[in-house]
Amino acid sequence: MEASLFSRHMTKAIATVALLLLTSGVAFAQESAPTEEEIQQGRQVFAEGTEQARLANWVEARDLFAEAYELARAPIILYNLGNAQRNTGMLIEALESYRTFLSEVDAERFEAEVEEIRASMNDLLAEIPRVTISATNMREGDSIRLDGQDMTAQELMSARQLNPGEHRISVVRDEIEVETERFTLSAGERNTVEIVAPEPPRAALPDQEADSSRTGLWIGLGVGGAVAVGATIAIILLTAAEPYEGNFGAGQVEVP
Repeated sequence: MEASLFSRHMTKAIATVALLLLTSGVAFAQESAPTEEEIQQGRQVFAEGTEQARLANWVEARDLFAEAYELARAPIILYNLGNAQRNTGMLIEALESYRTFLSEVDAERFEAEVEEIRASMNDLLAEIPRVTISATNMREGDSIRLDGQDMTAQELMSARQLNPGEHRISVVRDEIEVETERFTLSAGERNTVEIVAPEPPRAALPDQEADSSRTGLWIGLGVGGAVAVGATIAIILLTAAEPYEGNFGAGQVEVP
């Protein structure tokens, strides 16, 4: 994704987070306060992430910001993480990072960043593709699997948010994917994807099974009869030849 998507306030946010990580008054997520060692590690990893962000190496920056947040648990890091996720096509994950940021950060202390995120979220929501799945010819027990995840009946009834890129949908029958479709979504796209479940194999009718058995029987009898006839001919020929052997002595031929 182009570097132009980089937030105009990113540099300010980077400086703000760096300052926060260097101070002792960092606001952490309530559920888990990091150790001093984790804070130190988070500072180092975050610094590496900011350098990658300045170089527009968004994949590297994203991974480093995610690691820094896991270590330091400073909510303000989510501002940078969300921007990096957005620049690598992970729009749904970016939205979640922004929402967590808004729920954990001190809104008064970071008023400018909060306003920026709220405005960015409105644009982000418009960028996230939405797809409606239309599945037909489904049988009892069939299910739909999207990108490896089983979908509920409720999810099939409404549009679903997905990241831009390639996706895969399948019909699952008896734990086996019996039909698969692939589709690609672009940013902001609204689409309906159709998938048709295959017909189950037809079971043989009783009359057909009986006819098949009778046909096999007649074929068996025909083959057996042919073998019997052949054996009879061979026996007759051999038996018929025997009376002509030894009627005359060696070298004796009767002249009419």
